Amino acid sequence: MASGFFVESGAHDGTSLSNTVFLEANRNWTGLLVEANPELFEMLVSSSNRTASTAINACLSPSGKREVLDFALGGFLGGLTGYMSEAHDHRMKSEIKAAGDAAGPTNTGRTVSVTCWPLHEMMAALGKTRVDYWSLDTEGSEAAILNATDFDKVDVSVMTVEVNDAQARANVEIVMATKPFKLHSVLGSDLHTLQPPDALLRMLNLHGTAATSRDQGDLYKVLVLDRHCKDIIAPLLRVSELRAQGITLHLLLEQERQAIPDVPAIYFVHPTPENVERIIQDAQQQLYDVMHVNFATSVPSRLLEQLASGVVKANAVGRVAKLFDEYLSFIALEPSCFSLGLQDSYLALNDPTARDTQIESAVGQIVDGLFSVLVTLGVVPIIRCPKGGAAEHVAAALEGKLRDHLKARSNLFSEGASALAATLSRPLLVLLDRNFDLSVMLQHAWSYKPLVQDVLGLKLNRVTLAPDTAGLPPGAGLLPQHAKKSYDVDDKDFFWEAAGALPFPKVAEEVESQLQKYKAAVDEINSKTAGGGDEAILDHEEMLRRNTQNLMSAVSSLPELQEKKKVLDKHTNLATSLLGAIKGRGLDGFYNLEEDLLTGKGDSAGLLKLLQGAKGTAADKLRLGLVQLLAAESAPSEAELAELTGALTAAGVPDTTALTYVARLRRNRLVGSARPAPGQGALGAPSQGNLLDWADKALGQGISSVTRSVKNLLSGARQAPVAAALEALMDGKQGTQEFDSFAVMDPKLPPGRTGLDRAKGPFREALVFMIGGGNYLERESLAAWASRSTPPRQVLYGATEMLAGEEFLHQLEELGRRSGIAPAAPAAAAAAAGGAP
Repeated sequence: MASGFFVESGAHDGTSLSNTVFLEANRNWTGLLVEANPELFEMLVSSSNRTASTAINACLSPSGKREVLDFALGGFLGGLTGYMSEAHDHRMKSEIKAAGDAAGPTNTGRTVSVTCWPLHEMMAALGKTRVDYWSLDTEGSEAAILNATDFDKVDVSVMTVEVNDAQARANVEIVMATKPFKLHSVLGSDLHTLQPPDALLRMLNLHGTAATSRDQGDLYKVLVLDRHCKDIIAPLLRVSELRAQGITLHLLLEQERQAIPDVPAIYFVHPTPENVERIIQDAQQQLYDVMHVNFATSVPSRLLEQLASGVVKANAVGRVAKLFDEYLSFIALEPSCFSLGLQDSYLALNDPTARDTQIESAVGQIVDGLFSVLVTLGVVPIIRCPKGGAAEHVAAALEGKLRDHLKARSNLFSEGASALAATLSRPLLVLLDRNFDLSVMLQHAWSYKPLVQDVLGLKLNRVTLAPDTAGLPPGAGLLPQHAKKSYDVDDKDFFWEAAGALPFPKVAEEVESQLQKYKAAVDEINSKTAGGGDEAILDHEEMLRRNTQNLMSAVSSLPELQEKKKVLDKHTNLATSLLGAIKGRGLDGFYNLEEDLLTGKGDSAGLLKLLQGAKGTAADKLRLGLVQLLAAESAPSEAELAELTGALTAAGVPDTTALTYVARLRRNRLVGSARPAPGQGALGAPSQGNLLDWADKALGQGISSVTRSVKNLLSGARQAPVAAALEALMDGKQGTQEFDSFAVMDPKLPPGRTGLDRAKGPFREALVFMIGGGNYLERESLAAWASRSTPPRQVLYGATEMLAGEEFLHQLEELGRRSGIAPAAPAAAAAAAGGAP
């Protein structure tokens, strides 16, 4: 469409992060640009490329009337202070603090007064009543603005709404349900949203609407899952949420189950011959009233034929009520992080003993998972990957599947507002083999989320702490207070989201700060409900009215405060467990030395000193040795490998097969040096020595007192290889190795027609997928790069599985054994160890 009219509310500087600059520059559109931040507005009006549109330094009214409200200057995160969620406010302040002096005048955190106008009054001043496209992105006030908009006075054709969390999205959908036109889709932070609860809720309600599920005579249902689909649901819907949808039982398909003849069953499984056969058996045995079969991805025709012929032979056709392809073959851990849940994927793709059929099966699972992700996002990306190896194999198969799907008369990418977003700005999909950077999978972490994964074993957004047996005599039974405890951590947890990227000592300080805020809020409620003060001079009726108001306020506030206290208690326990591991294993020392090695500052003397020390497990020391091997500028000689092997053996490492295997990878140039190439800039301050001075008595003094004297180590002293590659690809940096050498694929073009011109960028959004496993440390490094970019980028991170360091180490060891590798020259290694200082 040409010559339309748009409104962009939250116009930023008019160029970066703009949803309308393309329309004005390339489609002859005009429009209204609304920006409340006065500093950003000055940049907007001084921009020569937005001269066809009208700009106003104001905000859209969240009440439907003219008013002056407080606005926080937070760059692209700034918004009306009365409408920001606590998590978003914390994120904005954290970004400002991290940027420091580089934040600039548009991103100071100070509050200014801005004038807010109803949309129809702004439009009337321009003599307009119709909006062909409305982009609404106001960092928290979107639902209120939509609710206050008079759509009888403004005719809106298409709109996109950016929201910051699931609650904001729900608020927008509730408001739009009352408006006199149909909104096809609501985008959550553009590409930056990947949770599929809506699809799951539709499935659980037999593909009706969630709102009417409890109106159907309180219909109770059984949910039957295979193990992989159980993992898909686990991070998204807890048991209480399943019960709210009428799910009274959830059972595993693989296990024997008793008949429940009067209840419908919902099957959510992967399309495999084994699963189809179990479904046929269940229909034959009449285990349930009717069966609603939902496959996690598309069903091959041969399996449909197997299912159809099986239920016909069993005379049970009437038992299968519905059959759906859900395209949910991935695990949405967070809005910007997902896993395919493919266990031992690095081992499966690199196993020298694997047959071709096994490799093809593994690749097929990856392609199905990525296709499901793209269907959920509603985008068809430009694909980049290194040439050769698993990444290009997966990319070619994915491109073919997307191209075949797009040829269909109706496809899953052509409907809703998401199609408009995909047309205006297609994202980049970067596929990388795990060998692109092995070091990040082995090095120790220092920020909160990576530490919880690596030390406490974060799985599917749940952390289980080992039983606390401190002080118990040997052989004594566990009391209830000693039992292991499990905690859920996800994007609904305000502290997890706000503090996940902070260094550990900062997390401890943040826990203490939030506890103080909680106590202050409770004290305020207590003081109001206790009476006294000026109330002595009030008449009885006025005193009763005030006391009633205070009691009602307390009743409404206390549940939220109690939930907040539970969250803080949870993170106090997690941080205390981390503190014990850091103290007992000396993890700060391992992290500090590994950062030095990866930035070219480490030396063999420091390495030997740490290996010979009492701190750290055998796995910690082996991981350190592997990082040293990967950080070296060149592959090790036989003598160097023997010396390192001997040092590790002397330090108590029983098996160094993984070290020998990685050394072979380096010699064969199958994995590169993890040290940054010259010219790669640092993202933070350099690492510091002597980070922690833990005293034994400190553990009993509380986290805040322990960390008060801790020097904070800012992670990100180097640019991670994956972040450097992504920067080159998203910016279209010609002359860089990644941009010039990576393959380019575009499923929207015929085979062989895609060239580098399709990947010039710059790209605003990217999806980075690691074939062979990933972790939160790598995810956080990409998130840090994206937020500090100019303009900020949106990066969604995924991997075949999310692994802790020791889990990945076990795969390296198994690959070494299957490759017939023995530890390097044991005799020479022992001699080298004996002569080591």
